[in-house]
Amino acid sequence: MQLIQDPEFRDIVPPLMDEEYSQLEKNIMEDGIREPLVIWNGIIIDGNNRFKICAEHGIHFETVEKDLPDRQAAIEWIILNQFGRRNLSPGNRSILALKLEPIFREKARANMIATQNNKAGAATLKSAEQVETRKEIARIAGVGHDTIDKVKRIIDLGTPEQVERIKKGDKGNTVNAIYREIKRKPLAEPTMPKFKQEPPKADNSFKAIVADLKNMDKDTSYTPQMVIEEYTAFAKRIIRDFKWYEQEYFIVVYPKMTNEEHEKITALNTAMLKTVKEINE
Repeated sequence: MQLIQDPEFRDIVPPLMDEEYSQLEKNIMEDGIREPLVIWNGIIIDGNNRFKICAEHGIHFETVEKDLPDRQAAIEWIILNQFGRRNLSPGNRSILALKLEPIFREKARANMIATQNNKAGAATLKSAEQVETRKEIARIAGVGHDTIDKVKRIIDLGTPEQVERIKKGDKGNTVNAIYREIKRKPLAEPTMPKFKQEPPKADNSFKAIVADLKNMDKDTSYTPQMVIEEYTAFAKRIIRDFKWYEQEYFIVVYPKMTNEEHEKITALNTAMLKTVKEINE
C-alpha cells in the first residue's frame, strides 16, 4: 500500500526538536520500529517521523488501520493520542487542545438540538448542559480553564514569535509571562489623514476683523475642511474610548461569555458600523 502523508494531519502535531529527531533516528537504526504506524484510509495519522526515517534508511515497518468515521474524527484522534505520548508544555498542550474547539462546539450544538427534539431525554439534557467547550478542552489538555483562555488571547493578539515562545514553555516563555506582555501592549493609534495644504493663519488684528464684518460677499457656511477637522477630533476621541477593551474586567470576562452574550456584543458592534455606513452614504 502506498501510504499518504497528509499535510493537515502532519502539521497538527508539534514538530520534534532536532535532538529528539536524532534520538528517534538512532533508536530506529539500532532497534527497528517498535510500534506500528497508525493509518486511516491509507493516510498516516501516527508515525510520520518514523515513516520518514524508515524510508530514508530502507527499514521495514508494520501498520495498523484505525477505524474512524471521517477527517474530523481523525483530527480528534491525532490530538488526543499526542497528549498521551509526549511531554508537551502547557502552552503547546493548549494550542493543540484549541484545535478541538470547533469539533467540540459542533458536538455541543448537536446535543442542544437533540435536547430540543427530545424533551424527555434526561441523559441528553445532562450531556448538553455539561458540554462547555473551553472547559472540556481544558480538561482534556490537562491545563486550567484560565490557561486555555490566555493561550487563545495570545494566539488572537500576539505575534507569531510570542506563540512560538509559549510552545517552549521555559523560563520567560510561560503562558502567564507572554499573557502579561499582551496585556501591556498598547492599542495602536490609527494614522489620521494629513491635509496637503495648511489653512492660512488668521489675521486677528482689529482692522482685519472690521473688514471681515463689512464683507457682504463672504461665504459664512460650513466648509468640507471644517467637517473633516471636527470628524477627525471625534474619531480620535472614539478610538481613545475603545481602550476600555484593555481593562482587566473585559479581558477576564469576555472569554467566559456564552455564545448568546457574544452575539449581543456583535449586534451592538454591527449597529454602530451600520450607523457609520449610513452617515458616509
